Amino acid sequence: MPKASCFEGGMRIWLLPGAVLLALALFGCDSQKMMMKFVSEKENKTAQGFIEDIRTGNFTPILAAIDPQLAPQLNTDILRRVQALFGGRPVKSVKIVGSHTNVTPEFKRYSFAYEYELTGQWLIADIVLQPEKGHLQIEGFHAVQMSQSLEQLNAFTLAGRSAKFLIALGLAVIFPIFVIGTAIVCWRTTIPRRKWWWRIFVLLGITTVTLNWTTGEIAFQPLSLNILSVGMTRELYGPWILQLGLPVGAMLFWIWRRKWLRETTAS
Repeated sequence: MPKASCFEGGMRIWLLPGAVLLALALFGCDSQKMMMKFVSEKENKTAQGFIEDIRTGNFTPILAAIDPQLAPQLNTDILRRVQALFGGRPVKSVKIVGSHTNVTPEFKRYSFAYEYELTGQWLIADIVLQPEKGHLQIEGFHAVQMSQSLEQLNAFTLAGRSAKFLIALGLAVIFPIFVIGTAIVCWRTTIPRRKWWWRIFVLLGITTVTLNWTTGEIAFQPLSLNILSVGMTRELYGPWILQLGLPVGAMLFWIWRRKWLRETTAS
């Protein structure tokens, strides 16, 4: 990659978590409208203007706006290399896919990421700006070519996924079914002590395993709780992260339930 710098009637209820999970994954909100709510309009316009200057080869305003300490790294040769990534192709669309404002007592810094759709390819351009003496100074720039858009790259799909993904998705459906079913039985079971504690405990998953749906990366969060032992998160234009928590509460309930039933029968 070239670069520069989700019992008959009861079963229907239990299947709801899996259906909701898939619905969240497949039918999202308008990411661009959501993103624009968090973007600093003036700085965003300036950042896009800088990138357009680089794309068209108008380097004079860029060189004037670069932080003097970065001038050796962002010189004319580097800017030409970045311009070459656009390949002279017409721009079909521009989306802002990342925005962050970092504020400290010493400075304020704006970071923007844009996705350019060109003919036959995409390009991601990141730029960092900082107010300096009444103007915005360029503190960093990076561009990378992509063979597909971020939405395509990070789409929730089963195409080309290995057994690891299918197993994780299966558990994401099975775990909440098991937890909700256990919660129903727990509610109806005679528990001698801490009944409300158990009703809450059975709903929790402990020790979360996360799976990045784009890269396949697996991570462990040993000190974590998960409602219904499953979750799914995603940053705008980022990859889906599937979260699986071990249903410890539900499993322990079934172990202790045998003891409670024996005690109830004996009495």
